[in-house]
Amino acid sequence: MIARDVRDTLASLDGRLDDVRREAVWRAIDREVNEPAAAAAPSWWWWRRGRVAIAAFAVAAVAAAAAILWLRPGHEPARDQATELVAEAGQTTKLERDGATLTLIGPGAVSITPQRDGTLGIRVTRGTLLAERTDSAPALAIAAGSNTTVTRDRTFAVHVSPTTVVLGAGAAATQIIERHVVREPAPPPPPMITPLAPEPPPRPAPAPAPAEPSAPRASAPRVDTTAPPTPRAAPVLPEIRVEAPELYHRAEVAMQAHDASTARDLLERLLREYPDHTLGDAARYDLALIALAAGERDKARTLLDEIILRGRDTAVRSAAKTLRAKRF
Repeated sequence: MIARDVRDTLASLDGRLDDVRREAVWRAIDREVNEPAAAAAPSWWWWRRGRVAIAAFAVAAVAAAAAILWLRPGHEPARDQATELVAEAGQTTKLERDGATLTLIGPGAVSITPQRDGTLGIRVTRGTLLAERTDSAPALAIAAGSNTTVTRDRTFAVHVSPTTVVLGAGAAATQIIERHVVREPAPPPPPMITPLAPEPPPRPAPAPAPAEPSAPRASAPRVDTTAPPTPRAAPVLPEIRVEAPELYHRAEVAMQAHDASTARDLLERLLREYPDHTLGDAARYDLALIALAAGERDKARTLLDEIILRGRDTAVRSAAKTLRAKRF
Protein backbone atom coordinates (compact mmCIF):
# COMPACT_ATOMS: atom_id res chain seq x y z
CA MET A 1 0.00 0.00 0.00
CA ILE A 2 1.26 3.44 -0.99
CA ALA A 3 0.32 6.91 0.31
CA ARG A 4 -2.44 7.27 -2.31
CA ASP A 5 -4.09 4.01 -1.18
CA VAL A 6 -4.07 5.16 2.46
CA ARG A 7 -5.78 8.43 1.56
CA ASP A 8 -8.48 6.61 -0.50
CA THR A 9 -9.20 4.23 2.35
CA LEU A 10 -9.60 7.09 4.82
CA ALA A 11 -11.85 9.00 2.41
CA SER A 12 -14.20 6.04 2.06
CA LEU A 13 -14.96 5.98 5.75
CA ASP A 14 -18.21 7.66 6.78
CA GLY A 15 -17.52 10.20 9.42
CA ARG A 16 -16.51 8.27 12.51
CA LEU A 17 -13.95 5.53 13.23
CA ASP A 18 -14.93 3.04 15.86
CA ASP A 19 -12.31 0.94 17.59
CA VAL A 20 -12.86 -2.11 15.41
CA ARG A 21 -12.56 -0.30 12.09
CA ARG A 22 -9.57 1.74 13.34
CA GLU A 23 -7.77 -1.48 14.35
CA ALA A 24 -8.50 -3.06 10.97
CA VAL A 25 -7.11 -0.05 9.09
CA TRP A 26 -3.87 0.05 11.10
CA ARG A 27 -3.36 -3.68 10.65
CA ALA A 28 -3.74 -3.27 6.88
CA ILE A 29 -1.28 -0.37 6.86
CA ASP A 30 1.28 -2.30 8.97
CA ARG A 31 0.94 -5.35 6.72
CA GLU A 32 1.46 -3.35 3.54
CA VAL A 33 4.43 -1.43 4.99
CA ASN A 34 6.25 -4.37 6.60
CA GLU A 35 5.78 -7.10 4.00
CA PRO A 36 7.84 -5.38 1.19
CA ALA A 37 10.81 -4.88 3.60
CA ALA A 38 10.70 -8.56 4.66
CA ALA A 39 10.52 -9.65 1.01
CA ALA A 40 13.33 -7.32 -0.03
CA ALA A 41 15.84 -8.72 2.49
CA PRO A 42 16.38 -12.09 0.77
CA SER A 43 16.83 -10.42 -2.63
CA TRP A 44 19.55 -8.08 -1.21
CA TRP A 45 21.35 -11.02 0.43
CA TRP A 46 21.31 -13.09 -2.77
CA TRP A 47 22.49 -10.08 -4.76
CA ARG A 48 25.54 -9.56 -2.48
CA ARG A 49 26.30 -13.27 -2.47
CA GLY A 50 26.15 -13.33 -6.25
CA ARG A 51 28.59 -10.40 -6.51
CA VAL A 52 31.09 -12.10 -4.17
CA ALA A 53 30.85 -15.35 -6.13
CA ILE A 54 31.36 -13.54 -9.43
CA ALA A 55 34.41 -11.66 -8.07
CA ALA A 56 35.97 -14.88 -6.69
CA PHE A 57 35.40 -16.64 -10.00
CA ALA A 58 37.04 -13.73 -11.89
CA VAL A 59 40.11 -13.79 -9.62
CA ALA A 60 40.46 -17.56 -10.02
CA ALA A 61 40.14 -17.27 -13.81
CA VAL A 62 42.84 -14.58 -13.98
CA ALA A 63 45.20 -16.63 -11.77
CA ALA A 64 44.63 -19.74 -13.88
CA ALA A 65 45.28 -17.82 -17.10
CA ALA A 66 48.50 -16.32 -15.67
CA ALA A 67 49.71 -19.76 -14.58
CA ILE A 68 49.01 -21.24 -18.02
CA LEU A 69 50.85 -18.40 -19.77
CA TRP A 70 53.79 -18.69 -17.34
CA LEU A 71 54.13 -22.45 -17.75
CA ARG A 72 53.83 -22.54 -21.54
CA PRO A 73 57.03 -23.69 -23.30
CA GLY A 74 57.58 -20.23 -24.73
CA HIS A 75 57.45 -18.61 -21.25
CA GLU A 76 59.62 -20.91 -19.12
CA PRO A 77 61.96 -19.05 -16.71
CA ALA A 78 65.37 -18.56 -18.27
CA ARG A 79 68.28 -20.49 -16.82
CA ASP A 80 71.05 -18.60 -15.01
CA GLN A 81 73.46 -17.10 -17.47
CA ALA A 82 77.27 -17.09 -17.13
CA THR A 83 78.83 -14.34 -15.01
CA GLU A 84 82.09 -12.75 -16.14
CA LEU A 85 84.50 -11.55 -13.45
CA VAL A 86 87.29 -9.20 -14.61
CA ALA A 87 90.01 -7.34 -12.66
CA GLU A 88 92.62 -4.96 -14.02
CA ALA A 89 96.25 -4.86 -12.88
CA GLY A 90 96.44 -3.81 -9.22
CA GLN A 91 92.65 -4.24 -8.84
CA THR A 92 90.66 -6.75 -6.74
CA THR A 93 87.12 -7.82 -7.75
CA LYS A 94 84.82 -9.74 -5.38
CA LEU A 95 81.63 -11.74 -6.14
CA GLU A 96 79.29 -13.67 -3.79
CA ARG A 97 77.17 -16.36 -5.46
CA ASP A 98 75.33 -19.49 -4.20
CA GLY A 99 77.17 -19.48 -0.87
CA ALA A 100 80.63 -19.06 -2.45
CA THR A 101 82.77 -15.91 -2.25
CA LEU A 102 85.14 -15.43 -5.21
CA THR A 103 87.98 -12.88 -5.02
CA LEU A 104 89.93 -12.16 -8.24
CA ILE A 105 93.26 -10.32 -8.07
CA GLY A 106 94.12 -8.67 -11.37
CA PRO A 107 95.10 -8.72 -14.03
CA GLY A 108 92.65 -11.56 -14.43
CA ALA A 109 89.45 -12.91 -16.01
CA VAL A 110 87.08 -15.61 -14.70
CA SER A 111 83.80 -17.07 -16.02
CA ILE A 112 81.22 -18.53 -13.56
CA THR A 113 78.42 -20.81 -14.86
CA PRO A 114 76.03 -23.11 -12.89
CA GLN A 115 76.26 -26.70 -14.18
CA ARG A 116 73.44 -29.20 -14.75
CA ASP A 117 74.92 -31.56 -12.11
CA GLY A 118 74.48 -28.88 -9.41
CA THR A 119 78.11 -27.74 -9.27
CA LEU A 120 79.27 -24.16 -9.86
CA GLY A 121 81.55 -24.09 -12.92
CA ILE A 122 84.52 -21.70 -12.66
CA ARG A 123 86.95 -21.21 -15.57
CA VAL A 124 90.06 -19.13 -14.78
CA THR A 125 91.58 -17.63 -17.94
CA ARG A 126 94.27 -15.60 -16.18
CA GLY A 127 95.03 -14.03 -12.84
CA THR A 128 94.84 -15.27 -9.23
CA LEU A 129 91.47 -16.44 -7.80
CA LEU A 130 90.63 -17.18 -4.15
CA ALA A 131 87.40 -19.20 -3.64
CA GLU A 132 85.83 -19.45 -0.17
CA ARG A 133 82.69 -21.60 0.20
CA THR A 134 80.29 -22.43 3.03
CA ASP A 135 79.05 -25.93 3.90
CA SER A 136 75.75 -25.27 2.09
CA ALA A 137 77.43 -23.99 -1.11
CA PRO A 138 77.59 -26.29 -4.17
CA ALA A 139 80.84 -27.99 -5.15
CA LEU A 140 83.17 -25.93 -7.37
CA ALA A 141 84.11 -27.37 -10.78
CA ILE A 142 87.33 -25.45 -11.54
CA ALA A 143 89.06 -25.36 -14.93
CA ALA A 144 92.46 -23.67 -15.37
CA GLY A 145 94.45 -24.21 -18.54
CA SER A 146 94.37 -27.98 -19.19
CA ASN A 147 93.67 -28.74 -15.51
CA THR A 148 90.18 -29.51 -14.17
CA THR A 149 89.08 -30.47 -10.66
CA VAL A 150 85.95 -30.56 -8.47
CA THR A 151 86.44 -29.39 -4.88
CA ARG A 152 84.35 -29.05 -1.73
CA ASP A 153 87.16 -27.46 0.29
CA ARG A 154 86.36 -24.32 2.23
CA THR A 155 89.33 -22.47 0.69
CA PHE A 156 90.76 -23.01 -2.81
CA ALA A 157 93.13 -20.87 -4.89
CA VAL A 158 94.10 -20.85 -8.58
CA HIS A 159 96.90 -18.94 -10.32
CA VAL A 160 97.12 -18.81 -14.13
CA SER A 161 99.92 -17.00 -15.99
CA PRO A 162 101.47 -17.49 -19.46
CA THR A 163 104.07 -19.88 -17.94
CA THR A 164 102.44 -21.24 -14.76
CA VAL A 165 99.18 -22.92 -13.67
CA VAL A 166 98.95 -23.70 -9.93
CA LEU A 167 95.97 -25.04 -7.94
CA GLY A 168 95.77 -25.72 -4.19
CA ALA A 169 93.42 -26.00 -1.22
CA GLY A 170 93.77 -25.03 2.44
CA ALA A 171 97.33 -24.04 3.39
CA ALA A 172 98.46 -24.45 -0.23
CA ALA A 173 95.83 -21.88 -1.26
CA THR A 174 97.27 -19.39 1.23
CA GLN A 175 100.78 -19.94 -0.16
CA ILE A 176 99.53 -19.42 -3.73
CA ILE A 177 97.96 -16.08 -2.80
CA GLU A 178 101.09 -14.93 -0.93
CA ARG A 179 103.40 -16.04 -3.75
CA HIS A 180 101.59 -14.79 -6.83
CA VAL A 181 99.74 -11.63 -5.77
CA VAL A 182 101.76 -8.79 -7.33
CA ARG A 183 102.27 -5.77 -5.11
CA GLU A 184 104.08 -2.55 -5.90
CA PRO A 185 107.61 -2.76 -4.39
CA ALA A 186 108.11 -0.42 -1.47
CA PRO A 187 110.81 2.19 -2.10
CA PRO A 188 114.00 1.49 -0.12
CA PRO A 189 114.62 3.79 2.84
CA PRO A 190 117.05 6.65 2.19
CA PRO A 191 120.63 5.83 3.24
CA MET A 192 121.89 7.25 6.48
CA ILE A 193 124.67 9.73 5.74
CA THR A 194 126.88 10.89 8.58
CA PRO A 195 127.27 14.68 8.44
CA LEU A 196 130.87 15.82 7.93
CA ALA A 197 132.61 18.10 10.41
CA PRO A 198 133.14 21.63 9.08
CA GLU A 199 136.65 22.36 7.78
CA PRO A 200 138.75 24.74 9.89
CA PRO A 201 139.31 28.16 8.33
CA PRO A 202 142.74 28.64 6.74
CA ARG A 203 145.36 30.27 8.95
CA PRO A 204 146.53 33.75 7.89
CA ALA A 205 150.07 33.90 6.44
CA PRO A 206 152.60 35.58 8.81
CA ALA A 207 153.73 39.06 7.84
CA PRO A 208 157.29 39.29 6.44
CA ALA A 209 159.95 40.70 8.75
CA PRO A 210 160.87 44.35 7.98
CA ALA A 211 164.25 44.82 6.25
CA GLU A 212 167.04 46.62 8.13
CA PRO A 213 167.96 49.90 6.45
CA SER A 214 171.63 49.76 7.40
CA ALA A 215 172.81 46.95 5.24
CA PRO A 216 170.87 45.03 2.65
CA ARG A 217 170.96 41.29 2.97
CA ALA A 218 169.39 38.41 1.25
CA SER A 219 165.94 37.63 2.55
CA ALA A 220 165.37 34.15 3.86
CA PRO A 221 162.90 32.01 1.94
CA ARG A 222 159.35 32.25 3.31
CA VAL A 223 157.97 29.05 4.79
CA ASP A 224 154.25 28.40 4.42
CA THR A 225 153.06 27.18 7.81
CA THR A 226 149.43 26.64 6.74
CA ALA A 227 148.46 23.02 7.45
CA PRO A 228 147.16 21.11 4.43
CA PRO A 229 143.39 20.34 4.54
CA THR A 230 142.42 16.98 5.99
CA PRO A 231 141.05 14.71 3.25
CA ARG A 232 137.36 13.90 3.72
CA ALA A 233 136.54 10.28 4.43
CA ALA A 234 133.90 8.63 2.27
CA PRO A 235 130.54 8.27 4.09
CA VAL A 236 129.83 4.78 5.40
CA LEU A 237 126.40 3.69 4.12
CA PRO A 238 124.42 1.07 6.06
CA GLU A 239 123.98 -2.30 4.39
CA ILE A 240 120.52 -2.64 2.87
CA ARG A 241 119.16 -6.15 3.42
CA VAL A 242 116.22 -7.28 1.26
CA GLU A 243 114.03 -10.01 2.72
CA ALA A 244 113.26 -13.23 0.82
CA PRO A 245 109.55 -12.43 0.05
CA GLU A 246 110.57 -9.04 -1.39
CA LEU A 247 113.30 -10.64 -3.56
CA TYR A 248 110.78 -13.17 -4.89
CA HIS A 249 108.19 -10.45 -5.50
CA ARG A 250 110.69 -8.38 -7.51
CA ALA A 251 111.61 -11.48 -9.52
CA GLU A 252 107.90 -12.07 -10.31
CA VAL A 253 107.54 -8.47 -11.49
CA ALA A 254 110.62 -8.86 -13.71
CA MET A 255 109.22 -12.09 -15.22
CA GLN A 256 105.92 -10.37 -16.01
CA ALA A 257 107.93 -7.61 -17.71
CA HIS A 258 109.79 -10.32 -19.72
CA ASP A 259 113.11 -9.34 -18.08
CA ALA A 260 114.49 -12.87 -17.62
CA SER A 261 118.04 -11.71 -16.75
CA THR A 262 116.92 -9.59 -13.79
CA ALA A 263 114.52 -12.30 -12.61
CA ARG A 264 117.32 -14.91 -12.73
CA ASP A 265 119.69 -12.68 -10.69
CA LEU A 266 117.04 -12.01 -8.02
CA LEU A 267 116.04 -15.69 -7.68
CA GLU A 268 119.68 -16.84 -7.46
CA ARG A 269 120.32 -14.16 -4.81
CA LEU A 270 117.31 -15.48 -2.83
CA LEU A 271 118.73 -19.03 -2.88
CA ARG A 272 122.20 -17.74 -1.97
CA GLU A 273 121.15 -15.51 0.95
CA TYR A 274 118.20 -17.59 2.22
CA PRO A 275 119.02 -21.24 1.41
CA ASP A 276 116.48 -22.66 3.92
CA HIS A 277 113.54 -20.30 3.23
CA THR A 278 110.13 -21.74 2.32
CA LEU A 279 110.22 -19.81 -0.98
CA GLY A 280 113.31 -21.76 -2.09
CA ASP A 281 111.25 -24.41 -3.94
CA ALA A 282 109.26 -21.74 -5.79
CA ALA A 283 112.48 -19.91 -6.72
CA ARG A 284 114.02 -23.13 -8.14
CA TYR A 285 110.83 -23.84 -10.11
CA ASP A 286 110.88 -20.36 -11.67
CA LEU A 287 114.60 -20.71 -12.45
CA ALA A 288 113.78 -23.99 -14.22
CA LEU A 289 111.16 -22.19 -16.34
CA ILE A 290 113.67 -19.46 -17.24
CA ALA A 291 116.28 -22.11 -18.13
CA LEU A 292 113.80 -23.95 -20.39
CA ALA A 293 112.91 -20.70 -22.14
CA ALA A 294 116.66 -20.08 -22.73
CA GLY A 295 117.24 -23.63 -24.04
CA GLU A 296 119.26 -24.74 -20.98
CA ARG A 297 117.59 -28.13 -20.59
CA ASP A 298 120.27 -29.71 -18.37
CA LYS A 299 120.08 -26.89 -15.85
CA ALA A 300 116.28 -27.01 -15.86
CA ARG A 301 116.30 -30.80 -15.31
CA THR A 302 118.73 -30.44 -12.38
CA LEU A 303 116.55 -27.82 -10.70
CA LEU A 304 113.37 -29.88 -11.13
CA ASP A 305 115.05 -33.03 -9.77
CA GLU A 306 116.23 -31.08 -6.72
CA ILE A 307 112.64 -29.90 -6.05
CA ILE A 308 111.24 -33.43 -6.48
CA LEU A 309 113.86 -35.02 -4.18
CA ARG A 310 114.18 -32.41 -1.42
CA GLY A 311 111.33 -29.94 -1.89
CA ARG A 312 109.13 -29.09 1.11
CA ASP A 313 106.30 -27.31 -0.74
CA THR A 314 103.77 -29.97 -1.80
CA ALA A 315 102.16 -27.82 -4.50
CA VAL A 316 105.53 -26.89 -6.06
CA ARG A 317 106.72 -30.51 -5.97
CA SER A 318 103.54 -31.61 -7.78
CA ALA A 319 104.04 -28.88 -10.40
CA ALA A 320 107.70 -29.88 -10.82
CA LYS A 321 106.76 -33.55 -11.40
CA THR A 322 104.18 -32.55 -14.02
CA LEU A 323 106.61 -30.22 -15.84
CA ARG A 324 109.41 -32.80 -15.85
CA ALA A 325 107.08 -35.48 -17.21
CA LYS A 326 105.94 -33.19 -20.04
CA ARG A 327 109.31 -31.70 -21.05
CA PHE A 328 111.83 -34.49 -20.37
